[in-house]
Order: sequence, then structure tokens, then C-alpha cells
Amino acid sequence: MPLQISIKLFLFLKRASLLTAFFLVLFSFSNLKAQEQLSPTSSISLLTCGSGSDLYSIFGHTAIRVKDTAQNLDIVFNYGTFQFSDDFYVQFVMGKLNYTLSIESFEGFERGYKYENRWVVEQVLNLNEEERNDVYQFLRTNYLPENREYLYDFFYDNCSTRPRDVFETVLGDKLVYHFRDYKKDSTFHDMLDVYLVNMQWADCGMDLGLGKTADRVLSEREKMFLPDYVLRAYDEAEIKRSTGSVPLVSSKALIVEFIPIPQPFDFYQPMIVFWVLLLVYVLLAAIPFTRKVLVLLDILLYFLVGIAGCLILFLWFVTDHTTTQVNFDLLWALPVYLFTAFGLWKKKKPNWLRRFYLAAAIINVSLLLFWAFIPQNLNEVYIPVILILIWRNIVYSGLTRQSIKQLMA
Repeated sequence: MPLQISIKLFLFLKRASLLTAFFLVLFSFSNLKAQEQLSPTSSISLLTCGSGSDLYSIFGHTAIRVKDTAQNLDIVFNYGTFQFSDDFYVQFVMGKLNYTLSIESFEGFERGYKYENRWVVEQVLNLNEEERNDVYQFLRTNYLPENREYLYDFFYDNCSTRPRDVFETVLGDKLVYHFRDYKKDSTFHDMLDVYLVNMQWADCGMDLGLGKTADRVLSEREKMFLPDYVLRAYDEAEIKRSTGSVPLVSSKALIVEFIPIPQPFDFYQPMIVFWVLLLVYVLLAAIPFTRKVLVLLDILLYFLVGIAGCLILFLWFVTDHTTTQVNFDLLWALPVYLFTAFGLWKKKKPNWLRRFYLAAAIINVSLLLFWAFIPQNLNEVYIPVILILIWRNIVYSGLTRQSIKQLMA
């Protein structure tokens, strides 16, 4: 998945075995050029790798292993390689990031995942000699300099979908999926949440950026953007033969084990932080002579929420991402806050500013009232922030108890 080349692994290889890795890769390349056809004893496997401890590896990884002992060939085709440059994050946010198909020795691949303490499952595919050679030739062609790069898309075109597409293209109608007893109503949001349970801040940020388009119900094939779902689908898949269908996977084994490491409970989570922030506001409001402190806190809050709103607009209208469009988080993260925040220093607010805060309060209240009916999976972690915004918007709108009574009369 995203950012598959671990920084830790990179540093490890750089310090410990850069020269060895270089010769292994060089050896693999020379073998690749020499072996145009696989022998009858060759095998092709799907490698599925477990979650890592960092965000870039949390969703796992998929690769293809080509093994031919008779020709001393054992390599891995990896669609999860990227060129880390100064504008890497800019390209990623813009949806213009190129990934590359690379080749490495299986030995190096296995050693890397052992180092990162991530499990690897190998599914040896039940392909005949002709099919194995067709897959191998397809991968060789895909590895040509003019073909190896592709425009990365986290949901639709990544290191998990690419291997899936290889076998679908080569095998065609012979490959048959059987999606048995699967949950049918999963969305992109639902599927990401499972992996981000222990990364609440990342979950918070991704939910903020994803729009309504990330909440449509996915087909079982679309769920295969995650490696675990490719593994599961291949376990159930069959391949057609003249004598009938046979399982696509001939054998399955855990070739790299994961050693569980207990994780202590982290109190620094967005839900706790935001509710504590609301409590701080209540306490400050109850203490005399804290108006200036509250105003400073308000300026910071509105400024940060305004930046969040601008980011949502940017992801929606400027980038090439399709899953960041139509985002209802804009109903509370108003980009205008970025500019109105600094007007809070004035004791006498202009009428237009007061009206803006009143309108913002009404929008925020409406959002909470109709939360369950919004056609987007909004993250409840932001509710304390929205409550603070409602309160402070009412304060800065100049709406008093007397004026409310007059409106109600």
C-alpha cells in the first residue's frame, strides 16, 4: 500500500547491507534478462503482507513472486515502489504521484518484512506452465522503462489492484471469483476505519478529507484495493479448466511471522482532546477576567478550523482525487473562519460580522440536528468542536437572552 518503502528499512539497508542489496538486485536483473521462459517446475505466488506500525504501511501490501529453482530464479515484482523527492507530498495530495513496478530478490523482500515485524502469506497459484509463462511475460513487458510507471490512486490503482489486474488480464474469463458470506454494504470509510483503530489522529484527518463519494457501497471487487481482500478473494476463487473448475490457490503458507507487541493505551486521542478542549472553554467562561484568554483561544480555534475548511475545498476542487468531492464537513469547517478570526479583537463588531456568526451558528445547529440524515459518514469525534463553535458563534453574533425572547415573541 502507500509508502511501502519504509524509512526505517531504508536506513537499515543503507547502514548494514547496501552493497549486498545492490548485487542481489543486479543479479535479479541479469537473471530476468536471461530467463525468457519459465521451466515446467516453476511457480507463481501472490504475496500478501500484513499491516506495519506506521501510516504508510498500515494497510498492508501485495506483490507477485516468480520462482524457478531450475533456473536459479526467485524474484518479486513489486508495484509499491516510489521515487521520494522534494515534492513527494505535494504530488500525493494533488493525486499526481507516480508509482513504479520494481523487481527485487525474494531473499531481500523476505528479510525486509522480517525486519519490520510484518507477516507475509504466500498463496501459490494453480497455474499451468503456459499460464505461468503468460503471467511472467506480462510482468516482463510491464517492467519495460516505458511501462513500469503508473499514476497512483489510493482507492483505484495501487500496489494491491495492480497484481489483481495482472491475473485478470492474463487469465481472462478463466478466473472466477466467489465472494461468499461477505459483508455487502461496506464503503471506503468503513474499510479504512478497521485499519485505523489505533491511529485515531490519522483516521480523524482522513475522514475530514474524504467526501460523500467515499461513502458509496462498494462491489466486492472494488474492496480489493486492500491487500487483505485480495488474499481473501483468491482463497475463494477458481480457475476454469476443460475438465471443470479447480481452486486458484494450490497451497497457502505463512512464510514470515508477526510477533505481537503490546500497545499501551494512548490518552492523546482526538476524542479525548476535543472533549477536554470543550471543558477548558467551560472552565474559562466560568472564571472572571478571562475574556482576553478566551478571545485568543477563539482566534486560534477559528483560524485552525478555517484552514481545515480551505483544505477540504482544495481537495474537492483542485486535486484529481475523486473520493474527496462533495464534503459535508464544510458545514462546520467554514473556510471563511480563516479571515473572520482576526476581527474578534474588536470590541464593537461590524454588523456584517455579527450576522455571519449568527448564520454560522444556525448552520452548525442544523448540522447536529440532522446529523443522522447527512448522506456522508461524518466523524463524531468533531462534535465537541462543533459545540464550541455553536457557543462562540452565538457569543460573537451578539445574540442575547433578551433578543432571543424578542425573536420568540
